[in-house]
Amino acid sequence: MTPDPYMASGGPGDPKSWNRYTYTRGDPVNRYDPAGMDDSIPTFTDTVWDYTDDYLDYPGATPNELMSCMQDPGCYSSQMGSSGLTPAAAHITPLIAPGTNQDQQQALDAGIDSAWAHLISHPNCLSFLTGNSGEGYVAALMQLSNILMNTTYTFAPLPSGTGAETFSVNQVTISTSGSFFSPPTLGNVVFVQLPNPQGEQIQVGFSSVAMNQAFLLLHELGHQTGVLPADEDDAQNGTNSANILTNCFTKNALGIYQ
Repeated sequence: MTPDPYMASGGPGDPKSWNRYTYTRGDPVNRYDPAGMDDSIPTFTDTVWDYTDDYLDYPGATPNELMSCMQDPGCYSSQMGSSGLTPAAAHITPLIAPGTNQDQQQALDAGIDSAWAHLISHPNCLSFLTGNSGEGYVAALMQLSNILMNTTYTFAPLPSGTGAETFSVNQVTISTSGSFFSPPTLGNVVFVQLPNPQGEQIQVGFSSVAMNQAFLLLHELGHQTGVLPADEDDAQNGTNSANILTNCFTKNALGIYQ
């Protein structure tokens, strides 16, 4: 015989605790019961685990192990490279203005997926876009995801050379005639013209259309968080772009950003 595992969690002080058939005491929204033995209110760690588990695939890790690693950029980067930690499909769903067509929505979805994967897999990018505030990885991730999910994206023609423009923390317009939709490609590589910090136009290569889309969205995200000042001229635009490329992307052997 073994002790009744339910004994310790039932008591006269809470009459509902005696009835084991009322799962989570009839309140599954605010309570949970992972072991089927004793319901409880989710803690912050439980919530973060549910949140991050949707985005990351870390085989065999416990919630505490993942949380600990995510708070340590060195550990996180190491796990990314050696232990199978890989960005999963994004689950960020931004707001889209009425009148957006299917092609525009599909392009935005692909760009958001790619941008989110960069935020997950590049701690320097996450830190830079939150102002290097020193806050934990998870808190920074939640801050940026909240901005992305509350941004309304519109699509309209913008001046030549402008791929997107931020009008407020929650309002971004993407150019229908810019490289977000029709970039020049050579094989799978996308080449775009960008200003450098001196304001001179240079050619920059991205490893895919989605990478170029991610770059544009992350650039605008920098304006939304206030980390990047307004692109008042080509030199400032080039400086802002260089900061995004340096912090959020890596170059392959051919000098292509990925």
